[in-house]
Amino acid sequence: MRVRILDETLSLNLADEAVLLSLTTEQYYALNPVGARLWQLLKEHQDTEKALAVMLTEYSIDEATLRRDVSALLEKMVGAGLICLEDPPGA
Repeated sequence: MRVRILDETLSLNLADEAVLLSLTTEQYYALNPVGARLWQLLKEHQDTEKALAVMLTEYSIDEATLRRDVSALLEKMVGAGLICLEDPPGA
């Protein structure tokens, strides 16, 4: 699934963590090192499947657990107004 980071979302990497700020709600969100890595991959690839593929090579975790955890974080990001999930073209 494609990910679009909303224009109203600012992010800053701090060491191995990340802080996200929604200019719309004026709320900020802190991501731990794994969440920060996901954020970095989403910014690079704008695609959840590509991000998952990279994370599976970098972390000792089974695919089902990673998918569940990433899905939960993506839902929170959508709910917070930080990202928008879109079906890929032709889907």
